[in-house]
Amino acid sequence: MSIWLALVLKTAAPHFYTYKSLERGVKEQDLPWLLAGPIDSLVFFIIYKSDADLLAPYKDIYCIQTNAGCFAFYKRLPANTG
Repeated sequence: MSIWLALVLKTAAPHFYTYKSLERGVKEQDLPWLLAGPIDSLVFFIIYKSDADLLAPYKDIYCIQTNAGCFAFYKRLPANTG
């Protein structure tokens, strides 16, 4: 299981790249846990390329793709994964 999260909730990315609606998705109070807490499955983040600095402090979150449009895709692995 993996979790996809759009950090900037006003982006249209969740409508194109996720399988869950915002109502069933991740809650705002879960964000610190997903960014830095102990996780047991992959977490994916979708952000605007211009907001890439938001993830700079988190050394275990890696950019996996940027597209020709305005989005960038990042992932965070659980600690026991290489």
